[in-house]
Amino acid sequence: MTSDSFSTAALEAAQGAEPFAELIETLPEVIAVELEGGLIHGTLRDERVWAQLSLKWLPAGEDELEPDGRRRDALTPQGLAYRETALEFIREAARLDRRVCLSCDEREARLAQEIADHIPQLEGIWPHSFSTDGQTYALVGPQSPYHPLADDAAAIVTLDLPDRARAAFAGRPIPAHVVGAPNAPGPAFWAALRPHQWAKNLLVFLPMMAGQVWTLPSFAHSALAFAAFCLVASSVYALNDLLDLASDRAHPRKQERPFASGALPLSWGRPMAVGLLLAGMAIALVTEPLFALVLAGYYLLTAAYSFYFKRKTILDICTLAGLYTIRIVAGSVATSIYLSVWLLALSIFLFLALAAIKRQAELVDALGRGEQQPAGRGYRAEDLPLISQMAISSSYVAVLVLALYLNTPSVQELYATPALLWGICLILLYWLSRAVMKTHRGEMHDDPIIFAFKDRVSLVCVLAAAVLAVLAANF
Repeated sequence: MTSDSFSTAALEAAQGAEPFAELIETLPEVIAVELEGGLIHGTLRDERVWAQLSLKWLPAGEDELEPDGRRRDALTPQGLAYRETALEFIREAARLDRRVCLSCDEREARLAQEIADHIPQLEGIWPHSFSTDGQTYALVGPQSPYHPLADDAAAIVTLDLPDRARAAFAGRPIPAHVVGAPNAPGPAFWAALRPHQWAKNLLVFLPMMAGQVWTLPSFAHSALAFAAFCLVASSVYALNDLLDLASDRAHPRKQERPFASGALPLSWGRPMAVGLLLAGMAIALVTEPLFALVLAGYYLLTAAYSFYFKRKTILDICTLAGLYTIRIVAGSVATSIYLSVWLLALSIFLFLALAAIKRQAELVDALGRGEQQPAGRGYRAEDLPLISQMAISSSYVAVLVLALYLNTPSVQELYATPALLWGICLILLYWLSRAVMKTHRGEMHDDPIIFAFKDRVSLVCVLAAAVLAVLAANF
């Protein structure tokens, strides 16, 4: 749950608060809720590292600077993800007239106070270094029995701790109550890989299919290239999600991503991104050294997109189109199959159209939520007509290039009945026009390619195009 979705009314409506009542009745009047690992899922250090990296490449506005010229703290209460169990516990404790404060490291007192002001049920902060002065209190959400406030606490309540961490509290003289259950990291890790995005990497098979080179070595090299791209792309997705934490948490759908929601610890991000990258590059080197070089170029361009290009108008769309085209080039390099210039031109215009549709969808979605600018993007509401025109014009140029490509001698020689391929032009013309229309109406997923794999009409179009291609090749 993100802070944007937090409110007193939301907490009152939250389910699962009632089981806390009986436990809270046994606790002292004062309850200290630990900030790091308790109210939020991880540490502020991890949050700050990625927030600062995200902003490092951007110039700071006047409202983002301290009086001495230093940039303000990259973290804000609105940009953090709060543990739902902790929010429910705080709400119920406040309802039962308990005084709830936020326990924190004294070095984080400023941010902790802002969080306490942001959450109405919190009455203030309690830095770890402050004396307890014989105060009777309960400590909620510590990650370890060696918490600075644990020894003097009358009771301890753990939140969503795994079994191994819970065992550390066993045998301690202070009662430790267990609340909540940890989420299994496996599903969250799998979701962070974004396997649904791997469909884009099927483009590495296109040179083999376009050239009708149906040999086992070509298929094997294409399959290895596909696997390498999936791993490296997932590495970039993990990096991108870590850099986009604040904007993802402000988005109604993206806030459920594993890192943004807290389902996956931020501390996993760096080893996950590095491990996936190394595994993908190892496969690439086995496939073809030159292919590994192309894949490395893809990674560097994608990393540049994540850090900088995606916030720059027009440049972000061109970069996305280039990243799709690189997949086709990589498939050609991996299989040593000649790639037609016409096919490259087709891919550039087609994917420029899809990238523009993606930005158009984000703008339409933002306007539908009453926002004038999508979070983390350089576009504003007044840019929507221009982005829509770019999507439409690029779409129709792509269809024109396809028609010209199908009329080249190399294609005419490959197919028994090349005239049937013109039906694919009509299908592509219809599908792109429909995609732009659905985006205009606010019915498009953020990513048009993912939308295509879920949309029945799109799947019928793909099937019809495949049937025409088979018929043209064999009849």
